[in-house]
Amino acid sequence: MTNVGNLSPISATGGTSVTEINVTKNTVMAVITTGDDPVDVAFTPNGAYVYVTNHGGVIVPGSASIAGSISVINTATNAVNNILVGSVSPTGVAITPNGAYAYVTNDVSGTVSVISTATNTVTATITLPLDAYSSAVAITPNGAYAYVTNGGLGTVSVISTATNTVTATITVGTSPTFVAVTPNGAYAYVTNGGSSTVSVISTTSNTVTATVNTGVDPIAEAITPNSAYVYVGNHNPLASTTGFGGGGTVSVIATATNTVTATITIGNSPFGVAITPNGAYTYVANQVDNTISVINSATSTVPTVSVLPSSWIMDVGQSETFTTAASGGTGTYTSYQWYVNGAAQSGQTASTFNYSPAATGTYSITATVTDSSGATSAQSTAATVTVQAAGVPTPTPVPTSTPPPVVTPTPVPTLAPQSTGGLTTALNTPVPTNPPTATPTTAPTVAPTPTPTPTPTINEFSTASAIIIAAILVTVAFGTYAYTRRTKK
Repeated sequence: MTNVGNLSPISATGGTSVTEINVTKNTVMAVITTGDDPVDVAFTPNGAYVYVTNHGGVIVPGSASIAGSISVINTATNAVNNILVGSVSPTGVAITPNGAYAYVTNDVSGTVSVISTATNTVTATITLPLDAYSSAVAITPNGAYAYVTNGGLGTVSVISTATNTVTATITVGTSPTFVAVTPNGAYAYVTNGGSSTVSVISTTSNTVTATVNTGVDPIAEAITPNSAYVYVGNHNPLASTTGFGGGGTVSVIATATNTVTATITIGNSPFGVAITPNGAYTYVANQVDNTISVINSATSTVPTVSVLPSSWIMDVGQSETFTTAASGGTGTYTSYQWYVNGAAQSGQTASTFNYSPAATGTYSITATVTDSSGATSAQSTAATVTVQAAGVPTPTPVPTSTPPPVVTPTPVPTLAPQSTGGLTTALNTPVPTNPPTATPTTAPTVAPTPTPTPTPTINEFSTASAIIIAAILVTVAFGTYAYTRRTKK
């Protein structure tokens, strides 16, 4: 998925068209007929053409065989040129940075077709392992390598674009579905729908350096132009009793730490994600709703929350009420979720939590907060609770006393002889040999000064409201317009 110029193409599974969207006004500009079941789209770097993969396939003229097709849209006129790729079920597409070639994954055929954009003909076909079911492809910013997800094998194939051969195979999670390379070229992020994780691959070593837990069934993703965040659409079919269309979320991953910093509630079953070239907005296509959710990713804030008190000592059977302090986000705070040792507490969605432990031990209390835009914070820093047996006194520190001062005896002066009438006499006052020692005074004990509770650090982020259009899959952003597919009636 690439972001080019002023267009944002959007496609949809199960239809025969793409829809052009003005992303400045969020309005539909045109509906363009393509092949059957368009799935993915990619712009040429100059923005002149959009390549659309048609997963449904076509019957080859003059024969009974079925081949895959690619629709090439002229963005100036919206005219369409359909070309055959000779392989079944084209799925993913990516174009080299120099615009010379389009790489297309064919999941049923287990191949990758290389198309010359100058002639729109297939110049090479790369064979992948049996049962690979390759669904997505991404090309590094230097154009040297293409990363292909093999959903059937739980691997990623690395293809040298110079030789069009597989140079490495990397094991990732279960059922990898999508891959995106950071704009700085350092990492490839792979969504694993079967294991609800994202694998982070170093493009230098071609090894997995981190695995990030996300929502249920992550399918598509997009990376901000500054390489700082990855927006992952969680298809979430298991949340429904029917097993399909149970709602959806977007997990926001910070690439610096490879942790989820926010979870945003959007439409039903997100199936594609794209970010505008300036990074200001993220577009998410919701498959079941036929809607597009628009997230203000540049100026919005994500709420943060802290828990008080930050530590507590109590007996078994006693109770303590913990409170939250929420900041940031958009609008009001609509709900909370409390956790004990990482486990969500059923029904505990208020801003306070009364905790009454039944056993001794050390426990961590955390919370999340959700704002009115649907953005959910990361879990707070844990409050530590130490629970001891009933009746055990809480130890009190014994203060250290200050030693008494040493008193130095004051010497008694010897009086000089006195003269009286020519007679010399001495003062008949005895001089004490050992003067009395002063009784030492014990210094008062000073109570320790209480340590102030640290003020939580506030991070910011938020989302904007969704817009509704007949679309299913967002892929590449181009600033002013977007393309999407209309579902068959």
